[in-house]
Amino acid sequence: MPEPSFLGIDKSHWDFVNSFANWLSAAGTLAAVVVSLWLAGNTSRPKAKLSAGVRLIVERGVDVAPEYLVLSVVNVGQTAFRVIWIGWRVRSPKKRFAMQLFDASLSSSLPANLEPNHEAYWFVPLAEGAKKWRSEFAGKMLMPHWCWTSRSLRFLARTSTGHVFVGRVDPELVSELRAECRSLSHANPEA
Repeated sequence: MPEPSFLGIDKSHWDFVNSFANWLSAAGTLAAVVVSLWLAGNTSRPKAKLSAGVRLIVERGVDVAPEYLVLSVVNVGQTAFRVIWIGWRVRSPKKRFAMQLFDASLSSSLPANLEPNHEAYWFVPLAEGAKKWRSEFAGKMLMPHWCWTSRSLRFLARTSTGHVFVGRVDPELVSELRAECRSLSHANPEA
C-alpha cells in the first residue's frame, strides 16, 4: 500500500517539515521571555529630563523683569527618585565638576523627592545687584580653554541611589557664557 500523501508530499516529508514547528515555538518563547525581562528592567530604571537656561520672571506691576538661571528636573519614568544635588560638568581638556547653589526662597528644596510626572525647579538670580553668576561661572569653570569646555558643558542631577542624570544646556546660555569668556580673555590675555 502506498504511503499517504497530502498536496503531493508524502508522510515522511510532512514529519520533517513539522519538526521545525517545535524549534520555532521554542524560539518564540525565548524571544517573549527576553522582551519581558527587558521591559521589566527598563520600567524600573529612573528617567529624567533636565533643562538649564535663562528665564525672565514676569510680575504684574514690575517694569523690569528679573533674570534667573532656571534649572529643572522632570521625572519622565515610572519610578520615583530623590535628587540630592545639582551641578555642572565639563569634559575637555580635563573633566571638572561644580555644585550649584540657588535661591532657596524660590526653589525646590534639596533633597527633592520626585514621583513620576513631577518636576523640581531651582532659581539662581542673575540680576546686576546679585553676585554676577555668568562671569564667576565662566572664569572658574570654563576658562582658560573656554572654546572646548563650553561645548562639553552639561547640567547634572544626582540621585540618592547614585544615578546621575545629564542634560544639555540651552544654546542661548552657552552663547552668553562664551561671550563672557571672550571678554574675560580680552581683559586677561594670559588666560
